[in-house]
Amino acid sequence: MTLQFRAQDLEGGEPEAVSAYQKGDYSTAAQLWQQKAEAATQAQNKIVALSNLASTYLKLDRVDLAQDIVEQNLDLISATGKVDSSIYAQALLIAGNVSEARGDTKIAVERWSRARETYRERDLTGFVKASLNLIKGYSDLGLYNRLDDELARLETVTDDLNDAEAIVQSLLAMGNAYQLIGNYDLAELRIEQAVELNPDAETIIALANLYKYQGEYDQAEAQLINLLAQRRNATEYSTIYQAKLQQMQLAMHQKQWSKALELARVLQAESSKLPVNNTTLRWQLESVDSLLKIADRNVLNVELNLVNNY
Repeated sequence: MTLQFRAQDLEGGEPEAVSAYQKGDYSTAAQLWQQKAEAATQAQNKIVALSNLASTYLKLDRVDLAQDIVEQNLDLISATGKVDSSIYAQALLIAGNVSEARGDTKIAVERWSRARETYRERDLTGFVKASLNLIKGYSDLGLYNRLDDELARLETVTDDLNDAEAIVQSLLAMGNAYQLIGNYDLAELRIEQAVELNPDAETIIALANLYKYQGEYDQAEAQLINLLAQRRNATEYSTIYQAKLQQMQLAMHQKQWSKALELARVLQAESSKLPVNNTTLRWQLESVDSLLKIADRNVLNVELNLVNNY
């Protein structure tokens, strides 16, 4: 769960680009950041614009372009010499995100570590962002001793944050990491705290997943039902789809194949309502993968044309 840059984290004095980013119009945002970088007369302004451009290219899944921009930006930073610490840390954090997207987790961890140390005692929210990314990186690399150290470090600073969203993301990341290493008591405590502060799809589904992996299936189902009940009359199709996908996977986990098949059909019918982006595409692929697993069980003679119609 790499913490990507949120729109309000983008810097550089380009309101139109930030507005486009907030609306999900990443193509327009990228064009505007490119123009900002080309027009910049001061190195630090160009560095900020290039950092934001690289982050926006990641949103467009143009990892190749993001990598080119990162290399250009790091070369510029090296040539410039002294750069404001927050600008340098932002560039390193985004460079790490790009490395991770390219599958270079070791390089990503190195860059996030440097970003965290640059943020230290200057920008607590930035420090936590880098720490959250490191938790993900250490988890992916299986470096559990370092993961434990990073969790201990994060525990000491989260209460001092003034950014409510950063607090939630910190609690959620800690909960997921504790779950990974088998400390379910702390995992439940931190995720429940995140839910209490912000009961949205991300936090509630995280809690449902924790209950599922502990074998507390009724509690997991209750969380998902409550989430769907909150969105019953809403047009939050992404949240509804995600919750039903989790319900289907929970049913499969319990070998409730008839229920899982029924939910698979519902997901197929609702897939056309989803916005088109990498996240929703991944959800649909997960749904198809789950359906194929149901078919492998030869349950109810599952119609494979349901897969073909996705």
